[in-house]
Amino acid sequence: MSTVVFRSHRRHTGLMRQLMLLSVLPLALASTGYALFSQSLALNGDVAKPYYSSTQYLFAYYTKTETPNGSNTNYSLSMRVTNKGITGVTAWRVKFDVPSNVGSVTCQNTVTCTKSGSTVTLVNKTTNRNIAAGASTANFSITFTSATPRYTLQNVYTSGTYSTTYAAVTGLTVGYVRGTVTSNGSTYTYPYTFTVTNNTAQTLGWRAVCTWTNNPTTKTVSNTVTFTAATANITFTHITAVNSLSNFVFTGTFTRNSSTWTISGCTITGRAL
Repeated sequence: MSTVVFRSHRRHTGLMRQLMLLSVLPLALASTGYALFSQSLALNGDVAKPYYSSTQYLFAYYTKTETPNGSNTNYSLSMRVTNKGITGVTAWRVKFDVPSNVGSVTCQNTVTCTKSGSTVTLVNKTTNRNIAAGASTANFSITFTSATPRYTLQNVYTSGTYSTTYAAVTGLTVGYVRGTVTSNGSTYTYPYTFTVTNNTAQTLGWRAVCTWTNNPTTKTVSNTVTFTAATANITFTHITAVNSLSNFVFTGTFTRNSSTWTISGCTITGRAL
């Protein structure tokens, strides 16, 4: 257990020592492809709680307990993987470096754990491969012994496979505006402009379903989307993803021998790319 004990009976001296200790805590920048990470240490007995991120949406968190073992230190880590993206993850892995003097690493049986040189790779098992948006895995343990004291994991790298299933996404919306209806005898033409708005931090593929009163006789839709028409609705699917915090606009023109034809509503779903 990482523990700092102060001998002084004077509050001022104890405070000064705490400040001096905090001033020398490590702050490192890993190589290209990895993220800036830092370690925070709670004094008087709490374990260190650093976190790392090397992808846009997956984070690896762990707590660390250190136990002296002669000239060595036994390390026990409790780790979880958190998905801060807006779509689910269907597979994930975590890599990190341990000291070169570590002989073997033992992991809880909820993950597959391998070691090559100084690099440890953790891969999900079937029971914990899915991480919903905003959710985390259950904690899993990792243990090893090293002659290096007070070691902080280096070059932590997380990666994941995001779900390609379309699902409702908060912040992804679709709207439409009908233009001026024109007629030619008993044939009426209805122009519509559709706007997909992505108010999330993630670039998304999307699919919109719009309900209408009947399948139009003809349909002319922007070639920036694909569509499938049915009696009760039309489904538009992206060709190009909609970027984070941006809009995507496309148009459609529909003809029908009815003066009361209309699109009555649209819904949208999104997926990671």
